[in-house]
Amino acid sequence: MALNVNFWRLGTKAVRVVTADGAADEPVEGVPSGAMLFRTDTGAHRAFNGATWASSGGGETGPQGPQGIQGPAGPAGPAGPSGDAGPTGPAGPAGSVGPQGPAGLDGSDGANGAQGPQGIQGIQGVAGNDGAPGANGSNGLGFGAIVKLSADLSAFTATALADATGLSFALTSGRFYSFQFWIRFSTAATTTGAQFAINAPANSYIV
Repeated sequence: MALNVNFWRLGTKAVRVVTADGAADEPVEGVPSGAMLFRTDTGAHRAFNGATWASSGGGETGPQGPQGIQGPAGPAGPAGPSGDAGPTGPAGPAGSVGPQGPAGLDGSDGANGAQGPQGIQGIQGVAGNDGAPGANGSNGLGFGAIVKLSADLSAFTATALADATGLSFALTSGRFYSFQFWIRFSTAATTTGAQFAINAPANSYIV
């Protein structure tokens, strides 16, 4: 028994392939209406009406018919992905210089710089005229003036300093004075003694 291969197709696309053993083996299950059955053993073909295969249509396949009218164009497919960016082209020539813009506002003053070194002293100017003589000051005690007690002081045992009556004299402000003292004193015991000091006006400097 020869093994023949039959297949059916819808349009120009083969849909299913079956094996056939003899001329009577023609499948019907799952075959859509309008399909054509081609037999490899006889070269015949038959049309399927949805239930049975047509009895006519045997013989060799006829010539291909003329091409039908082209159908309308299908919808455009989605856009493909963008390609890689190309290399940067060479820089173009520089444009002409534009007009100068208006001047901006003045900025705030900066911090003062460090003081520079002192310049050299200038030439001394001509001496001015002598001023008028000042008023004469009050008469002082004079150099070598002497102030002394007319009598000995009374004995005392106080420890705080106190002025000695009769040993004071007036001083002129702004003058320099020097003093020399001769003091004679006696104490009642070797465990006692005397202390002396100068009492001057306020803001005086004693050296």
